[in-house]
Amino acid sequence: MKRIWHILTLAGIVTTGIGLWLSIASSYFWATGIVPERDWLRCGYAAYAQGEYGEAEVAFRRALEANATLTEAYEPLAQALYQQQRFSEAAMYYQKAAAVASADTQSRVWLAVGHAWLQLHNLSAAAAAYRQSLTHQPNYRPAQQNLSWVLLKLSEKNKKTPMIRNLQPTQKPTEKQQSSPQEREQKKSSDTPADNQADAQNSESASQIEREQSLSQQEMNQLLKQLDQSEKQLRGRPTKAKVEKRVKTEVKDW
Repeated sequence: MKRIWHILTLAGIVTTGIGLWLSIASSYFWATGIVPERDWLRCGYAAYAQGEYGEAEVAFRRALEANATLTEAYEPLAQALYQQQRFSEAAMYYQKAAAVASADTQSRVWLAVGHAWLQLHNLSAAAAAYRQSLTHQPNYRPAQQNLSWVLLKLSEKNKKTPMIRNLQPTQKPTEKQQSSPQEREQKKSSDTPADNQADAQNSESASQIEREQSLSQQEMNQLLKQLDQSEKQLRGRPTKAKVEKRVKTEVKDW
């Protein structure tokens, strides 16, 4: 029975198109109570392959409605959402997919999470996702390159951020402007607790910006060193032409 249904599914997709077949399948499942989540997955993959990302999203969501534990639907659903430029939802489902992904695919899925946050211009979240990708595969070159670029942009952004301080214009006081110690003490005592708290917060914000700048610069330098080492290792590997030339020189002509 299942095999017959799979054949009918493929035949329906080919003859009626993705959109019409999804509506027919929905009516059939509602009437019979049969909910084969695997067939919804097949419909979703077929729709995605044809560029029907909205229909693919519907199919993948139906698969999850049929079986909430069908975690393999998370990543294709995220991809369908990403193609529709719904990056926030895509990041959420990519993260769900990363939570249940196998060890050999987590780096790739976390890379996709970083791309989604990058499209939303959330550099900090993108950097965190790329770091997660590198924790599972430290030499994963796409994550290294994207993280170094994001850290560079964060460093530039921090440099452009003005220091939040109440700076007074530096002017040499005249005799009239010079204040006595009693006046200065009186002014100091007139400051409210709110003013003192604001000054402390401004100083703390400036210190935090400086710490983030230093951290981003150090991490970026470390990543650049890793990329240089990877490139040197790739250049040092013997190519096919070098191996053939070496073999020819070592073979003696008897």
